[in-house]
Amino acid sequence: MLTGKTIVFLYDENNLKSINKIVNGPLKDGITRFLGLKEFRYLQDFVNTTKHISLVSSSYSVDTTDNGSPGHGVKFKKFKYKNRNHNEKWGHIFLEEQKTISLEYIKIGQLLNNSLIN
Repeated sequence: MLTGKTIVFLYDENNLKSINKIVNGPLKDGITRFLGLKEFRYLQDFVNTTKHISLVSSSYSVDTTDNGSPGHGVKFKKFKYKNRNHNEKWGHIFLEEQKTISLEYIKIGQLLNNSLIN
């Protein structure tokens, strides 16, 4: 259940400033869990880096080591945003993570709907 106030999500460095305006329960737990996802942090830092600093470098790569990599494709170079370091990442993994984030957004929307109905 919400507190009756309009919730505007404002990002600060580590969390949502207005998360405390939501009463404890499934919605708050879902949002808190979502913000802690490594996939979300990577996407957030990736977007902020490309928006405010520079593009995250990428290249078409070929891996012949047979270590479980896709063999070839786009690979994003490692980068740092504020105090968080991110390793290289294959493009296909990045896209898979975006599916995870999309599903999490849907779950939060369902939790929000449920909190408004109840």
